[in-house]
Amino acid sequence: MHRRHVAMALYFIGAATMVVSVVAAQWIQPEFEIIGMREYNARYGAAGFMVFAFAFPLGVAAASAGALLLSERRRARLAVFILLSFAAGTAAVAAPMLFGHQQSPLFFGAGGVAILILVAMAIRYWGEHRSRLAKSARGSADLQGAGYVCFALAAWNLCGVGGMPSFLIYPQQALAFGTEGFAVGQMKTVMALLVAGWLLTALSFFRAVRSR
Repeated sequence: MHRRHVAMALYFIGAATMVVSVVAAQWIQPEFEIIGMREYNARYGAAGFMVFAFAFPLGVAAASAGALLLSERRRARLAVFILLSFAAGTAAVAAPMLFGHQQSPLFFGAGGVAILILVAMAIRYWGEHRSRLAKSARGSADLQGAGYVCFALAAWNLCGVGGMPSFLIYPQQALAFGTEGFAVGQMKTVMALLVAGWLLTALSFFRAVRSR
């Protein structure tokens, strides 16, 4: 089979798997909201929840691997990318196994500092990268940079949802402080920023491809 056909098949399989995850979520959500995870899994087994939880990240990994296959011929690099993508897809299981389920201000604090440093680095090198582009390519770079700004702000708001000021990973404090409404507002902000970030990112690549 032609390389492009394999790549596109892998991409569409991944995209279809992502859709399956969303459909599974709509299927289990009404009852899941009433009885919760433990009771749902006890009644029906974990299969339905596992499809919802892991189909989307694994679909992203498969679709990304298909997209890379269109241009990459080194098997070793492809193998590493696919392994890393699927490892990232199972992060919901791997991260708690590595770092535990308990509340950990140190873990989140260290992650927040790392994000701060990496955002600053990304902005710095984005500016350097843009300065070296031809003028015709700077429009797509601007869209991509704007998308990354949205992702950075979404990360900032997510930190506020879990910790101060919403405290959702500290349920007793959240109930005591009555932060539910604020948390909902923050999550809507996160959703809006993520939609905008992915829209800008997609448009940046679309513009870059069309301009060639």
